[in-house]
Amino acid sequence: MRAILRSVNTRIVVIALACAAIVPLAPAHAVDPRALSAGTVKEKIAALDQIQTEATRVYLPEVSRLLDDPVREVRSKAADVLLNLGDGTCTDSYRKGMSDAWWKVRLSAVQGLVRYGEGAVLDDLLKALDDSYWQVRWYAATGIAKHGDERAVAPVVSHLKDENPQVAEELLWTLNRLLWREEARAAFLKLSDGELTPLTRLLSAQDPAVRLRAIWVWEAARDARAVPLLVRALDDPNTEVRVRAMWALEQFRAGDARFAIERALADPEVRVRLEAVKTLVRLNASDTVNGLVSRLSDPDEKVRIYALWALERMNDPRTYPDIARALNDPSARVRGYAESVISHTLGPRYAGPLLTLGTQESTPPEVRRTAFSLVARAGDEQIRTALRELLAHPSWQVRQEAVRALAETSPHDGNIIDALCFLESGDASSEVRQTARALLGREIAWCGTATASADPVQRQAGVKTFGHLCEARDAIPLAVRMARSEYPEVRLAAAQAARRRPDARLAPALRDLLDEQNPEMQKAAALGLGAIGDAQSAARLKKLLGSYDAEVRLACAWALARTGHADGVQTALSMLTDPAIENQKLAVETLVSANAQRSLPLLMRLVSDSELEVKALAAWAVARLGEKKGAEVLVALASENIEPIRSHAASFLEDPLLPAAIRAEIPAIRSAFAVQKRGIREVIPKTITAYRTTVPIEIDGRPDDRIWLTVQQKDAFISIDDPKSKASAQTRIAVVYDEKNIYFLVVADDPQARSLSLNSRDFITVSLNPSNTYHEWYQFVIHPFSLVKYCYVWKFYRDSEPERSWAPGWKAAAAVSDTGWSAEIAVPLTDMRAAPDPSRLWGFNVHRESDHLPHTTWTGRIDRPDQFGTLLFGETP
Repeated sequence: MRAILRSVNTRIVVIALACAAIVPLAPAHAVDPRALSAGTVKEKIAALDQIQTEATRVYLPEVSRLLDDPVREVRSKAADVLLNLGDGTCTDSYRKGMSDAWWKVRLSAVQGLVRYGEGAVLDDLLKALDDSYWQVRWYAATGIAKHGDERAVAPVVSHLKDENPQVAEELLWTLNRLLWREEARAAFLKLSDGELTPLTRLLSAQDPAVRLRAIWVWEAARDARAVPLLVRALDDPNTEVRVRAMWALEQFRAGDARFAIERALADPEVRVRLEAVKTLVRLNASDTVNGLVSRLSDPDEKVRIYALWALERMNDPRTYPDIARALNDPSARVRGYAESVISHTLGPRYAGPLLTLGTQESTPPEVRRTAFSLVARAGDEQIRTALRELLAHPSWQVRQEAVRALAETSPHDGNIIDALCFLESGDASSEVRQTARALLGREIAWCGTATASADPVQRQAGVKTFGHLCEARDAIPLAVRMARSEYPEVRLAAAQAARRRPDARLAPALRDLLDEQNPEMQKAAALGLGAIGDAQSAARLKKLLGSYDAEVRLACAWALARTGHADGVQTALSMLTDPAIENQKLAVETLVSANAQRSLPLLMRLVSDSELEVKALAAWAVARLGEKKGAEVLVALASENIEPIRSHAASFLEDPLLPAAIRAEIPAIRSAFAVQKRGIREVIPKTITAYRTTVPIEIDGRPDDRIWLTVQQKDAFISIDDPKSKASAQTRIAVVYDEKNIYFLVVADDPQARSLSLNSRDFITVSLNPSNTYHEWYQFVIHPFSLVKYCYVWKFYRDSEPERSWAPGWKAAAAVSDTGWSAEIAVPLTDMRAAPDPSRLWGFNVHRESDHLPHTTWTGRIDRPDQFGTLLFGETP
């Protein structure tokens, strides 16, 4: 029985507990409902306190009814309880409380509406913006941010004029959040400028925080009407406002504001200057580079770096000089960044600014080296030319860096190696000489590896480089190794270099190369041994005089003559008429070294009729052998404007081995030649008249056209060598013209005319100077057989001036007879941009050259327009 009772009691307890979980128990001290409805003020407040303390939400309906209580303290307490214990079901109570006369009730009510409001509460919150109490307006603003939509945009903007700065600030936050929505932005854009006045005015608010939020609103609205307002904000006294205005302008892509932002580059605040730099780059404001360049001298290091960053992005070549000057900045960080910028945008257009910096006397050595190194990395042919010109700079520091840079531009370049060899031995500064030697040492090491390579391409590159490198001071050990190389082309390169760089250390290897069966190798070895003056090789050289190869025999003859042996004279004599100019020159040198007097007749013939190079060498040989004629020819060649003939002739005249008697004659020869070169100016200038013709002229070279028989033909040609005497074989000239051309007839007497051939050096040259200028005129040249005829503009060119090309449509023909030869020339007037005018005088002259008659001229020298005669124009003769 007890067991049954215990079981029953247990079930009762379990059921009771279950019921307790389902049905809430009444509070231990229940609130007296009568106190809420009919109690005194004190009892009502006490009951409300108890409800709030115990969070007894079952009485919320009774609490809501207390919002109608006549006592404001009760209403206020009730509104507070509803705020703390309420939820969405209390929305109507909150609305009711917002119309209460007491601000505390309205404050709790608006907070409740913001926190728990459900349904269409936006209108209530907008209405609350007109509440007399600022905190109510403030909470209403927060609620609109939570519950608002595009309908709230206009009311919120209109209430931005709220006198309380905290309310206005919160309204700005609210508007900013609303404008996240596209519909709200569309509503904002529909507002007129007048409706936006409250927002506009806030950009001038006293509180910088309000001004900042106003900028954010404009930015969120994406309304372009903000741009001029934001531009004005760039002058705001607050740094943060100026920066934010700049960011906003960037978001608007306000290119029209770029110059205002450029002015901000001079802002007193570093941060503003930095942001101005960044904004201009993001706006791609390329026309503000001047302002950015000005920041390269900013007192703040960071601003200077950002300015370089900006100029790198814009990559305007006009700023390259300024960027280059930043390499000389006092800050190592700025200098490093400038170098990085130049490296990223490096090109030939940087060369000028970098070279300007590198050549300034005030530039520190490390900066100069950086500038030249960058130039080298940008190297092209134009830059290499500029660097080569700097090798003659008066400052040794500049020359030193120029030679380093030049070597970097193109390793193994023959022209550059030639320049290094010259500087190694010829520069006035020991520092430059040492630098050149070190750079050449690097090339020698590479060349040694290349010429020993099994790769034929690499080996050929090494051989090519050695052709320039052989004159380096430290090249001889390499040349000796190359002369013993297993590769024949390498040995040949060493042998060929020996003539240019003779050194006794090469002689043993060269003597062995004479034993090779390769004629080219034998020739190069012989020339090298001759240059060295190796007496021990005489026997081998004499043996090779019997070689089947003529050039090998000549090389051996030259080498023997250089070592005092005349065994090869006959070989040299036989090669004086060789078609190859180089062989003629080598033969002449051989005869001079061997002092072969019997060669004088042949050498004199070369002086009279040979190429200019051979002529100069033969004249030197004749002078060395004691003949005055050689010195006379050298003086004439030294006065010609033809290089390298002029320089060679001048150096031959300075040869200390010329006989003393010849050296003593040279001053007098020069004086006589100067008089001859000046020519003679007529006391009364010669004149000739060109007559108008209407009869067609056939250009066939014959003087039988009827017009030539009508007009007067001028003669009285004089000798070039003796201007006071008339030429024994005369020349006659005549000139006529028509509407299109000017025509010339030249008749040259020559009793040996039938012996003329294509190889004859007989020419007629007509000089015409329509403008009577000393600087430019026209010349036309023709040969008796018409196959050689050419024309050109004769003028005095400046060093840097290109030669002027001219291709007129002139015609010319010549004819040979028993008594001489004649020529007809027709030159279009339009080709000379001139027209016959009786009131104008043209300069005119004719020169005749012959290989068997003295050279003659109508009047004075053909290359001196001040000695020309006068061409007049007349009507029909």
